[in-house]
Amino acid sequence: MLDRLRQLRKVLELNQRDFSKKIGLSQTSYSMIESGINPLSNKNIKVICSVFGVSENWIKTGEGNMFLASPYDKELMLIFGNLTDKAKTYLLSIANGLLELQKSFISSKDK
Repeated sequence: MLDRLRQLRKVLELNQRDFSKKIGLSQTSYSMIESGINPLSNKNIKVICSVFGVSENWIKTGEGNMFLASPYDKELMLIFGNLTDKAKTYLLSIANGLLELQKSFISSKDK
């Protein structure tokens, strides 16, 4: 679990001081957790997950995605789930067209 905590901090590009400040701990307290001197409490896990949008399951077990789905993902899935099959097919064709447009826009900027 400590390796995942360190990995998360590095993915977020935060040093121990900035990471600990965001979760309400002193740098010393956090350093002692990350080094294994002090245990990572369930309370700290919940705060980390809440502040950074991290999956509690990933922190504890390493399984699944590091981050929770974005609010956009959740909203789109709710909308998609309420559509008829015909509307779902239409929405997917629009989304694929938008994706192709984005790809062409990005590649034209690279030139």
